[in-house]
Amino acid sequence: DSLAGPVKGAFVSTAEPHYLSLCLDRFSKFEVNSLMYQLDDRRDEQPPEAALTMPTVKSEQLTGAVEFAAAAIGASAEWLSGYYANLIDRQELFGVWENGQLIATGESRGYDDYQTQYADVGVIVAQLHRGNGMATKILRQLVALNEANGLTSICSTEKTNLAAQKAIERAGFFASNRIIQFHS
Repeated sequence: DSLAGPVKGAFVSTAEPHYLSLCLDRFSKFEVNSLMYQLDDRRDEQPPEAALTMPTVKSEQLTGAVEFAAAAIGASAEWLSGYYANLIDRQELFGVWENGQLIATGESRGYDDYQTQYADVGVIVAQLHRGNGMATKILRQLVALNEANGLTSICSTEKTNLAAQKAIERAGFFASNRIIQFHS
């Protein structure tokens, strides 16, 4: 317990065994919240596939990107605006457009101070374009981009997002750790 009151919950990665042990001793209930992925070194080399045109999203496209993501995943437009503005400033947000309409985004977030050899990749695909392998293609392109820049790709998704899990695994990742949510 702390000055702010009793601790009622925690999120912990299975990659942190000491903290995980403390939480197992302290809390009576827990559940898997997210899966954390890393590239499988034994992954099959994928045959070359037609690359998607995936330019970086420009600052003047921020509003459209925020509207797209808010509609596609239901996230707060206010939060997305700041998050995407940062990715755009760092040239870490990419878009796929069809007939002038944004239909997917891919991101590759580098780390400034820690874990500088990694980039966290993510993808959002519009509802009407899901189920045709686009997410897997985007992830593979982001992995190739990161490898060309000397970075190792990692990613994560919620335990309940089975479609994302399939796309991530098809792109050559495996779930190496979990984020566990503890509560009293």
